[in-house]
Amino acid sequence: MATAHRSPGTASTATYQTESPAEALARIRSGASRNDLAAVFAFADCGIDPFDVRPRQNVLTFRAWQALGRRVAKGATSVRVEVWIPTRGKSTDDDSSRGSDASIGGAAARDGLRLKTAFLFHESQTVPADAPAGARPSAWNNPRLVKPGTHDAA
Repeated sequence: MATAHRSPGTASTATYQTESPAEALARIRSGASRNDLAAVFAFADCGIDPFDVRPRQNVLTFRAWQALGRRVAKGATSVRVEVWIPTRGKSTDDDSSRGSDASIGGAAARDGLRLKTAFLFHESQTVPADAPAGARPSAWNNPRLVKPGTHDAA
């Protein structure tokens, strides 16, 4: 996993993590989540049968579908789901020498959750990567999952 740092002159020296589509897919498939139910309800609102929605199997992000050798069809609309992402606090060498108590003057590093918007696509919105350019996924029958103007396009 690659790590990129901001330049020292900026206000924040946060560390950003970037990962390949294959790494993202492995992380996504690692287990169940409390966010799965939100994805089921979001796709049910779009007209997909809730029993047809299996997060981490047939509901994935754009990059995860790429890692599986599928592509999201042009004009497909993502379903936005608010998800909670676990975060880990960051400790420094100064914390170990003086303790990590915030009352001493430093901010205590804590584990927690961060809210993020995930843009998800159902398998019915994808086609195989080697499909011809005009290939239409089965979601083209559902106007809620297609951008206006592309639904009737040839």
